[in-house]
Amino acid sequence: MKQAHATITKDRSRAIAALITVSLFYVLLSVNARLLENGFQDLTQVYLRIMLGALVGFLVFRKHIQWKKYLTVPRTDWPGILLMGVVGYGVVVATITIGVINTSLVNASILYSTIHFFTYLYSLVVFRTKPKLYNLGLILLSFWGVSIIVSKSIIPSLTHIGKGDLFVLLSAASGAWYVIGRQMVSNYLNNRELSVLVMSIAAISTGLFALLWHETIMFSSFLQWDMLFGLAFGAALNVLATTFENYGYKILNAVFASQLLLFENVFALIIGLIMYQEDPTWFQLLGAGIV
Repeated sequence: MKQAHATITKDRSRAIAALITVSLFYVLLSVNARLLENGFQDLTQVYLRIMLGALVGFLVFRKHIQWKKYLTVPRTDWPGILLMGVVGYGVVVATITIGVINTSLVNASILYSTIHFFTYLYSLVVFRTKPKLYNLGLILLSFWGVSIIVSKSIIPSLTHIGKGDLFVLLSAASGAWYVIGRQMVSNYLNNRELSVLVMSIAAISTGLFALLWHETIMFSSFLQWDMLFGLAFGAALNVLATTFENYGYKILNAVFASQLLLFENVFALIIGLIMYQEDPTWFQLLGAGIV
């Protein structure tokens, strides 16, 4: 009994550490998106990074993947897997990439932290959990904080929301579906098998997005060392973040798991200040405190 409790506690601690690390990876991915902006269009850099991440995942995890299992995934798992790959991963990476290019790291991290409120709202519908007035009140309070950040005013207003801020909010609303989707998927696929499958679906979907937006690849960018480094670094971060997320979201409660991503605010403040001299404003600090 004690051994089982110790194992559960250990798994929970690892899951918490994994998601805090993911919050750091999110900020680093934002930095990476700004780097790749110099060589690739927005959606093109997204699907290239995810596609390379999927290929790296195939190579690194090949000994842990039973390929035939992909052909026998339970039908009940596919809605959750597709939700994770297309919306919770593909749409999220596409919108957050556009967002961080058009707003500050601090703004992006604070606005993206609303993901745990979207997760709570979606869980009410999908898992039919009983709503609590206290949590609903916190949601309204958090969106007041968001309005302060985007409008730079204490009086709620979203009329002056910028392009970057809007895309980050869309990313948070989409990212919550990854958390929900993960808890809809059974343990038929192990963590590594699921990570590679989700990244593959995300790579295909974002590639289609780029095609619909008529984006083209600038092949000369592949001759630049900084672009090659950015693609490799982004691919590695995608593999690690996806693997850690799948592990953490499966063990922890959906709302609590998404709350751990609030550590992104701390990392964004530090990295934004050091790399881009992005000094936080009083409105950002006030809004962040409310959120």
